[in-house]
Amino acid sequence: MENTAKFYDIVFIGHYTKDTIVSSSGIRVVDGGAFNYGANVATRMGLKVAAITRLAKEDFHVVEKLRQLDVDVFVNITPYSTCLRLEYPTSNLDERVIYVTSSAGSFTTAEVEKIQAKAIVI
Repeated sequence: MENTAKFYDIVFIGHYTKDTIVSSSGIRVVDGGAFNYGANVATRMGLKVAAITRLAKEDFHVVEKLRQLDVDVFVNITPYSTCLRLEYPTSNLDERVIYVTSSAGSFTTAEVEKIQAKAIVI
């Protein structure tokens, strides 16, 4: 990770997830990941935000979208993104089965050690 002299209000650390949602209405693929959702909200609240993630090159558009919102994104390109399959067997959205179909791997200390913030969300 490159050294940063910036100090952030909040930093989100987590995997981008490519979510395949299977329900009675069909199948759709959405960009997911708590880091993605959290960074989107925090920057719109006017906070100075950074995000640290791991994903495959084919999913880099998520990084570009966050950067367009002025989020500093530190990304590690991996062979695969973390992919989830969420199956909803009924119309009750609280009832679901989640399968991890691929993983972008574990974070290392080198990926996070030089980031400074008031709060870090994992």
